[in-house]
Amino acid sequence: MSEEFQKVLFDPFTQENRNDISEKRGTGLGLAIVKKMTDLMNGTITVKSELGKGTCFTFRAEFEAVSTAKLKEDFLLKHDDDDYRVLRGKHVLLCEDHPLNQEITKALLDEKGMLVTVAEDGKIGIERFRGAPENFYSAVLMDIRMPVLDGIETTRQIRKIPRKDAKTVPIIAMTADAFAEDISRAKSAGMNDYITKPVEPDALFRILEKQIRSME
Repeated sequence: MSEEFQKVLFDPFTQENRNDISEKRGTGLGLAIVKKMTDLMNGTITVKSELGKGTCFTFRAEFEAVSTAKLKEDFLLKHDDDDYRVLRGKHVLLCEDHPLNQEITKALLDEKGMLVTVAEDGKIGIERFRGAPENFYSAVLMDIRMPVLDGIETTRQIRKIPRKDAKTVPIIAMTADAFAEDISRAKSAGMNDYITKPVEPDALFRILEKQIRSME
């Protein structure tokens, strides 16, 4: 942007090179609205720009911080009537390669106060389990179809780790293939239970609760 335009770019209905007739031209209100919202937050917004090189906007504002302890306290108070109290504070290893499925499942588990470690494939899942202290994880959620190492082989290798919790930790299959033969393969590999995709929240919580309680 030119130096002259930078002096007025936050004014309503201002645009540089208004002589063109593009049908996609905006109204010139965007930056004016941004400036208004910034002012309402007692913040500042500045710009550095040079024609033919680029533009850099810098936004600054101060906000009150909330401590982690306060957030945890508020969460526990809010969820005091939760039906799945046993899940709260438990560590779960989520082996899932799809970013969206990771995000959704983690959000569901976070809602119940679970502490989630994500592994993008089976090999990473084994490394995360092996690298954690014994009995660190209360459950493992295992996607069946993953790159590098699928859920079946990952489960077999976790069960072979020479550590007591590797033999006993509940491993729950997450699969879109809920046929009898698939379930049989999962259980033969050492899985304790399964849940079908797309994941239904209550079914997920119910299975986790059942498997974790069985270990207490």
